[in-house]
Amino acid sequence: MSAARPRIVVAMSGGVDSSVAAALLVREGVDVVGVTLRLRPCGEGVDPGSCCGVDGVLTAKAVADRLGFAHEVFPVGVEFQERVLRPAWDEYAAGRTPNPCIRCNRDDYRKSCIRISVYWLERRCNRRHKSSINNHEQQ
Repeated sequence: MSAARPRIVVAMSGGVDSSVAAALLVREGVDVVGVTLRLRPCGEGVDPGSCCGVDGVLTAKAVADRLGFAHEVFPVGVEFQERVLRPAWDEYAAGRTPNPCIRCNRDDYRKSCIRISVYWLERRCNRRHKSSINNHEQQ
C-alpha cells in the first residue's frame, strides 16, 4: 500500500507567486487545494485588476483548472469590510491617512486564510470543522 500524498492548501491571489508555488507543488506530487478569498462582490465598481477585483479570482481558477487541482473561492466580503475597510474609512474621517492593505496583509488576510484552510481540509477529510475553527479563533 502506498503512502497518501501530502495535501497543502495554497492561498491563491491569481498572481505569479502563488501560481508558481502551486505548480511546483503539483510537480512534486502534492495534493494541492487552491483557496481564493473574494473580498468584494463583483460589479461593485471595483477595478477588476485590483486586489479586490474579479481578475485575480478568475486567474487563480484558470491556473487550478490547468494544473488539475481543486480550487475554492470563499466570499469574505462582509468580514473584509468590517475588519479592514470600515476602520480605514473611520481613520480617513478623522483626518488620518491609513493604508488598508497593510492591515489586510498583516492581520486579517492571514487569519482568514488559516481559518478557511482548516475548514476546507477538515471538510474534505469528512471531519467536523466547527470545533477547530472556533479553537483557532480563540488563539
